[in-house]
Amino acid sequence: MWTWLVATWLSTPVTIDPSSLFVIRVDRDESTLLSGLSHNHAIRAASFRAEANLDSDPGKCTFSVTIPVRKLRVDEPSMRRRFQLEGELDEDDRADIRKNMLADDQLDANTHPEIGMKATYCRLGANALTLEGKLSIRGVTRGVKARLERSDVNDGQVRLKGSIPIRATDFGFEPYSAALGSLKNRDEMRIHIELVASIPP
Repeated sequence: MWTWLVATWLSTPVTIDPSSLFVIRVDRDESTLLSGLSHNHAIRAASFRAEANLDSDPGKCTFSVTIPVRKLRVDEPSMRRRFQLEGELDEDDRADIRKNMLADDQLDANTHPEIGMKATYCRLGANALTLEGKLSIRGVTRGVKARLERSDVNDGQVRLKGSIPIRATDFGFEPYSAALGSLKNRDEMRIHIELVASIPP
């Protein structure tokens, strides 16, 4: 499945570069007894579907994105370096982490195959894209807010970058734990968003 996004930038169609990112950052709970044996994680959406009309008029501005849960990629070396996470995990470790992530007591991919966000308000300004909307994970929907900082780059490209703080328990599941709770993830997570839009001349 290809990553794609259909958008209008002030009524001008734009292309979202394949390097655009949705990454969930999950950190270990350092207060647990065996925290030194666990890792922080960067989980990238290898595919997403999105539609947007990015406009300075909130009445015209729209944004939505859907991420297939089974297209989430765990702890790719390039993502661990990008988020400055210590060490690299081998393929077996990554496979085990992904299996745990998709399990019924975590993201429950069999029952809830998609993560979705839809803006109820958005506005494109000179310096940022402001979003308010609904985020759905594991069949639970919560309100979220984000400010994606805007920077103009070369060759007619615009970069929008920001993050959304969330909690696992707000979406109906406990942070992953093992060894009777001696090894555990933090409840707090963060969804990092980086969109690169190419504006036609």
